Amino acid sequence: MFALRRARPTSSSLLEVSPDLDMLGNLRSVFRSPTYRPPLLPSSAFRLLELARKQETTFRDLLHILQSDPFVTGQVLRIARSPVYARGEPVRSIEQALTRLGITALTQIFLQVTVTTRIFRSPGYAGPMEALREHSVATAHAARIISRHSTIPDDVVFLCGLLHDIGAAMSLLVLGDLPPKQQPLFTDAVERSIDEVRSEAAQVVCDAWNLPDDVKAVVAHHHEPFVNGVANRVGCAVLLADYLATTSGYAGIAEKFHCVELAQTTLGISEAAWRLIAADFRSLGSSLS
Repeated sequence: MFALRRARPTSSSLLEVSPDLDMLGNLRSVFRSPTYRPPLLPSSAFRLLELARKQETTFRDLLHILQSDPFVTGQVLRIARSPVYARGEPVRSIEQALTRLGITALTQIFLQVTVTTRIFRSPGYAGPMEALREHSVATAHAARIISRHSTIPDDVVFLCGLLHDIGAAMSLLVLGDLPPKQQPLFTDAVERSIDEVRSEAAQVVCDAWNLPDDVKAVVAHHHEPFVNGVANRVGCAVLLADYLATTSGYAGIAEKFHCVELAQTTLGISEAAWRLIAADFRSLGSSLS
């Protein structure tokens, strides 16, 4: 039920169709191919996200999903007991975690576990992918903290933070599908190519996963939260979270920040509030991983 599903031909065979193209051209040829299918998250992740947005959702509905995979359940409990969420006595069961932490927090934890364990894995690029996983998790939690200082729902901003670099992750998966001898070294040139194609790749993934439009708008353009002078407030929060994670030691791939102050102003976050946000985030320390 939880296994990743890939269509055939695989992304590696798509790359081999055009060996004469440069790295950027190769990646674009994959993501633009009508036969390309990105790995899919388990349907339970999307079902949980859908249920969490409904007011009439019951604990029983959520528990059925949360308990559907023993491995995921164990990881959810591990994170629920971490300093990021734990308050007082550690939770001992999913039922207790749901009662104590609430629907939104448990949904965030479940999505973190499913995304990071099912998507951020590439044996050929284990180092860069692990760094990207840590960066994405850190950005999601930074975004959750930022949402407390604005009017942005933390469930939306957390998911956008978690998925904001999904285009880069998919690029590493494509390269990792190549035979070992054909996999390029992770050089600055490869990183630049991934940066060029990440937005397009993210859009493909968002469409394949049928993510909500508000999530798509941020995930595919998280470095550009202003369109024709109009701000996407969730996008601004993710940009700030991305910046905070990166400057705190959780670096992603080819990060660039050119409107941090504008995003901060748009959300009405003062310098004093930003210092509090940064302190709250850094207090999480190693518990983020």
